Amino acid sequence: MFFAKNQAGELIDLTRIKRDEVKQLKKMNWFCCDCQEPVILKAGRIKQMHFAHGKDSECQSFSEGETREHLAGKTLLYQNCCHHQIPVELEAYLPELKQRPDVLVEQKLALEFQCSPLNFERLKERTDNYQKHGYEVLWILGQELFSFGKKGPLSKGQQQFIQFSNCLGYYSFGLRVETSELVLSYGMCLNEGRLTSSLRVFSLENQSLFEVFTAIKLIRHSRVVPRSLYEVTKAQRLMWQRSLYNRRVPEMLLQEYFYCQHENLLQLPLYYHCLSLSDLFLGEAELILRWELVQQIKQEKSMSREELQRYVSEKQVPEELSDIQTLFPIKKVISYRLRLYVQRLIEFDFVQVKAQYYYWNDKRCDSDTWLEHELRKITEEIQIPYRIKLFRLQ
Repeated sequence: MFFAKNQAGELIDLTRIKRDEVKQLKKMNWFCCDCQEPVILKAGRIKQMHFAHGKDSECQSFSEGETREHLAGKTLLYQNCCHHQIPVELEAYLPELKQRPDVLVEQKLALEFQCSPLNFERLKERTDNYQKHGYEVLWILGQELFSFGKKGPLSKGQQQFIQFSNCLGYYSFGLRVETSELVLSYGMCLNEGRLTSSLRVFSLENQSLFEVFTAIKLIRHSRVVPRSLYEVTKAQRLMWQRSLYNRRVPEMLLQEYFYCQHENLLQLPLYYHCLSLSDLFLGEAELILRWELVQQIKQEKSMSREELQRYVSEKQVPEELSDIQTLFPIKKVISYRLRLYVQRLIEFDFVQVKAQYYYWNDKRCDSDTWLEHELRKITEEIQIPYRIKLFRLQ
């Protein structure tokens, strides 16, 4: 931490102290602003000057040891705001929350620079506490937790910091302290079990945080429709066949579910695959949601926009997904993915829209042979906006 009080109750900010003043300050006694326990002024050559509690301290506000990266990172964010004359406080204590964000911007945005793993229950508690009291919170990850373009799978510790929006998809922020760069990883999805995403890098030496956030609001992630839906489905069925042969639990449970519905997982029609099963959290369990939606449309014969909107927005979280730990409601993702799936069904003419009513197109969907013939005609990649244009339920 950078703030402490002396015996006279005077507050000192180490970010404004020069090195030649440290020797005199070390002769004084310093105390934590929160717990009033004695703290030690540390001013070595490697780490930034800071105050630290003793090993047996029970202080709640500064219970986690601060690394060199953490000290430098929150200083970088703080100084960026100061340089661009943005109202900001470093380590501001919020008594109604009993929390102290690393950086508080304009009394409403809490920036938390997280460099080490954090228990999910504690993470959720702190996030909910901010939001409950009207604060926005942004978790920015350090080198250990942020993927920085890595293709391997994310650990549970990394996944729990991921956020979701309709524009960016799954996203998270990272901070490269050494190069003063804020990195946005967005549009995260799984491609054959590997993480893929897009990256945008912002220099905090040249841009203010407000300029960065304004630029992020303009980003729209795009998805690419595959060249041949038939080929994609064929590849998916082959992958499932291998997984079932190796008795992988997720595929075995998926097969069991469709067996109970008198369906064969490996022979599901192509229209269940017109949107890739690449969602970072839903994965292949999303197939169950699609099957239930299709059955609902077929059973109702026709559904009004309001009825379809109600079904999508009120869809309950399946038991298979109930244990997912995220900072956002997983129901929000389910609703979004189902809306996107309906949009894709309309684009491929599996569902027809007439006078604000949605009908299942039986003539076009009964034959895999017809689908194979028609969908092989798709030879060019076309960009589909990540936001839904034709089927808006908002």
